Amino acid sequence: MNKKKIVILAISLIVLLGVLALVMALPDSDEPSIDSGNAQSQDYNEEAIYKVSVDSVTSVTVSHSGELYTLTRTPDGWICAEKSEVGVSQSRVTRLMTELCSVRYTDKLDTTKVTPADCGITDASDYVSFESSLGTLVITRGNDVANSDLCYVMTSLSDDIYMVKRERVSLMFAPFGQYRNDTIARIDFENITAIKYQGPKCSFSLTKGEYNLDSGDYYAWKMTSPIAVFARDNEIESKLILPIASMDTDGYVNDNGDFASYGLGDKSAFVTYTDAKGKTQTVYFSKLLNNQYYISIDDGKSIYAVSPSAAPFATLNLIDIADRQLYLTKQSTLSTITIDGAKKYKLEFRDDGTIAIDGKVSSSESASREIFSNVCGPLADDISTAPMGAIVLTMKFDLKDSTSVTLTFSDHDERYYAVARDGKPLYTILKSKLDTMFGVLDKYKD
Repeated sequence: MNKKKIVILAISLIVLLGVLALVMALPDSDEPSIDSGNAQSQDYNEEAIYKVSVDSVTSVTVSHSGELYTLTRTPDGWICAEKSEVGVSQSRVTRLMTELCSVRYTDKLDTTKVTPADCGITDASDYVSFESSLGTLVITRGNDVANSDLCYVMTSLSDDIYMVKRERVSLMFAPFGQYRNDTIARIDFENITAIKYQGPKCSFSLTKGEYNLDSGDYYAWKMTSPIAVFARDNEIESKLILPIASMDTDGYVNDNGDFASYGLGDKSAFVTYTDAKGKTQTVYFSKLLNNQYYISIDDGKSIYAVSPSAAPFATLNLIDIADRQLYLTKQSTLSTITIDGAKKYKLEFRDDGTIAIDGKVSSSESASREIFSNVCGPLADDISTAPMGAIVLTMKFDLKDSTSVTLTFSDHDERYYAVARDGKPLYTILKSKLDTMFGVLDKYKD
């Protein structure tokens, strides 16, 4: 081996020895970063301080940041004795029970060297007390452990001072608001069968039936007052049901029933829901105040704030919910339509799908679609049950089953017609929509 190779090997050996020395000088990753009386530990192998059955816990009292409340188990679930009018989230209390019934710690202090007061554990500290198979058990919270995610904790079972993960402690020591049931829905909103609405602009009642597409019943919901028409299922779902079933409140503002301060003094605006089992729930709502609506539920004293986007039900008009079709049926059920007014037409609906206007047959399938959609498709612009004026136009729909429906039109004002169905005033519609219909009929008639 020549001298040059020997020199290269020697240099390589020196470099390797230097790297090895550097690695050996690095601190052990498992070594505590600080000394807290030999108690600080980053190795979170947790052990249980005690274990009790969740079913044995009958009540829990929490003292947190000056707030004191008690959660009590009843046959119907957990309630808060101090806030009996407020719903309690059963799932959140279940998580609390899971944590309380097996408190786990990461390490213990040497109590010959420190006292509870050294760890912030005094008679004024936050505590949780609960009844269980071990009797009355008290957990007291101390200070956070410096430079860690741990917290000092004592129990009434011994004089030991434990270090518990702060995230576990935060589940046990929390304000009552953490256990508040902020779900507005109290009944089965997937199976609502009736709705009664009273708002600032209108009032109405709805009942849910069944579809019957064969007879042209395109909606399950019906408005029973103040007029008897179908109601639009999608609008009811999006404006009345879903906003309550999945409401995201901006938070509760009052638990003392101070309704007058939040525009709910007379509770004159509300929606009452009935589900398939006959259970009801009433949601009261205010006018828009400070760009928010305030709501309360049934006889409860809690008041919640919601954003305008979460309360589309607060500003409804009848036309927002009612079926807007003047009269709609399947083309296959029609025999003739007779239009009598300043202009006159007779439409015949033939079995081959064609439509004849005053004897002239539509030339194509697209022509038939355009004629049908313009005669049976115009949408009302508003609800009106005011007495009709002089009749200026009549549309009579004769069906193949020998029944008929008649629409009559009178002047409502310069821009609108009033419309009655079989003599009952129901709608107003822009006159321009009828002019469009006449234009289509004239196009295929000539």
